[in-house]
Amino acid sequence: EGDRSGVLVPGGAHLTVEADGGAEGRRAVLDAGGASRLFVVGANATLTLRRVTLRGGRSLLSGGGALLLLPGATLDASECAFEANRAVLGSGGAIASRGATVRLHKVRFADNEATLRGGALCQTCTSEAMRATTTLEEVDWHANRAGRGGDDVMLCAGAALIPRPSSAACSLAESPEPAGSR
Repeated sequence: EGDRSGVLVPGGAHLTVEADGGAEGRRAVLDAGGASRLFVVGANATLTLRRVTLRGGRSLLSGGGALLLLPGATLDASECAFEANRAVLGSGGAIASRGATVRLHKVRFADNEATLRGGALCQTCTSEAMRATTTLEEVDWHANRAGRGGDDVMLCAGAALIPRPSSAACSLAESPEPAGSR
């Protein structure tokens, strides 16, 4: 059983997934049921998520149980949750970012898992010219796990995290090597 890609946001495209939330402010739930990852965001493409829960995503050998962000991609997520996503033999249980820009506002990561690095998020630079940056604002981390470091977040090959969370709030690890290194 190979890796299934999920919805592809092709290079240069912009996709917005947004729930109106109603009077109760509820989120829409996208649940892959462990069958595949939910999204692949191509080079120079943008995925905007508002009031959405991404649950049950699964990647095999490539990382990013819910989302795989390719070089130059952008993720803007606000009032979202990433729950019970898995990267099997990969890094980034919920999100694997390879030279992308990630902006997270009021986001919760819970019960995500990576066999390798970054139980919730693995961010890596792909080259000196392609800097990888993650910006955090009101992000919560709960019970995420990684087999080889960074139960919540793994930064690889010079990736940046702004601002840096306290060690009490987030299990963060860094490596000078790219995420694919063992």
